[in-house]
Amino acid sequence: MAEIETAKADVTCKSTANLIKTWNSVDVEIQKRLMQEHSEELAQVKQDKDSALRIAGSVSSRH
Repeated sequence: MAEIETAKADVTCKSTANLIKTWNSVDVEIQKRLMQEHSEELAQVKQDKDSALRIAGSVSSRH
């Protein structure tokens, strides 16, 4: 039973402190910044993936 009470207290604390929304907001901002900082690499990854999918599609349509 102690684990259940601890879990309830944890949820109450997180809710009261607005932890989940705050954590999510900070995480989103970090991800946006990283996406901007690495936009060229991400564009290349997308181009490579699109190319691989085109090739896979052409191969599968021939069989």
